[in-house]
Amino acid sequence: MINFLLKLISLLGRNKQIAILMLVLLPIAIELPMILSPQTFLKTVKRPGNEASVYPIDTEMYANYVQYFRGLKHKGEGISVPYTYRPLTPILASFLPIDSPIYSLIVLNLLFIYLTMYALYSIAKVLQLDFSFSVFAALLYSFSFPVFYFSPLGLVDVVCLFFICLGIYSVLSEKFWLFSISLVLGIYSKESILILIPFAVIYYFQKYGWQKKFYLYSITSLLLYLVNFYIIRNYFAFNDSFYWYIEIDAFWANLFRRGTNIGSLLTFGLPGILSLIFIGKSIRNKASNFKSIIPWAFGFMSALGLYAFAYFSAFADGRFVWYVYPFAIPMSLLYLSQKKSSNTFLT
Repeated sequence: MINFLLKLISLLGRNKQIAILMLVLLPIAIELPMILSPQTFLKTVKRPGNEASVYPIDTEMYANYVQYFRGLKHKGEGISVPYTYRPLTPILASFLPIDSPIYSLIVLNLLFIYLTMYALYSIAKVLQLDFSFSVFAALLYSFSFPVFYFSPLGLVDVVCLFFICLGIYSVLSEKFWLFSISLVLGIYSKESILILIPFAVIYYFQKYGWQKKFYLYSITSLLLYLVNFYIIRNYFAFNDSFYWYIEIDAFWANLFRRGTNIGSLLTFGLPGILSLIFIGKSIRNKASNFKSIIPWAFGFMSALGLYAFAYFSAFADGRFVWYVYPFAIPMSLLYLSQKKSSNTFLT
């Protein structure tokens, strides 16, 4: 498998036109089956009022939120917490010249898939990886189960993932102003942007130690999150507030829900597996660059922690595992790059 991936990466480097064409066409090709025929992949469910729909309740909530921002629905009409805590994606979708709110969300997500691919490409460049690995970063994201299955559902995770990737790029390129923007806009897309902070804080500590910049950047990051979290909870709560609590019943429900576990494993996929191998072998062999891996490993574990919390408190599926990608894809590239440069590295 590793040799096949390395050959594929080399092929991308030798055929730049083909690589660029794949970058343009692959996201559309991956999403098109779900966009054109969602009933083929989704189970039709009955809603209150005896209405049938193939889309999950989350999609319909966000679609109603789009209509609210278009002035076509009243406050609280068909939309409730926690969905109201995530206004950015519906706001952006409301400006698209598409009548259907669901298709507005789907098209917006497709646009943000491309933006996230470019952000991952840029992260690879900052990590001093060559063109072929940078392109592979974008392809690894687009050619994935969550892009095929979750992105065409019109959910808000795609936008939040973009801001996580943009935030990572900002940290690596030492642009704290851009990191701040990513963090603030990210929280208005979804509260899961929180997992960006452990990566940033550990990276800043490794770079600055106990210097003033470490305290400044770390405290500012936490304050930006908390202040905007407070604003969202007070100004975008259309009805009663909502919090997630750990419940053993949620755990058992998720454990025996077949789609939850299969979807989570498919989402974890190749990036997750390569990252685990990279982390494990780096620890076992005491790799000289292990210190530089620590922020990525913490980000990766923070994303898995998010999934674990969801498993005990909500309807958990592969969407929560998807949040490992901003950390798993760069780690996968580092592992493959070092395997390519040395036949003995981490073997």
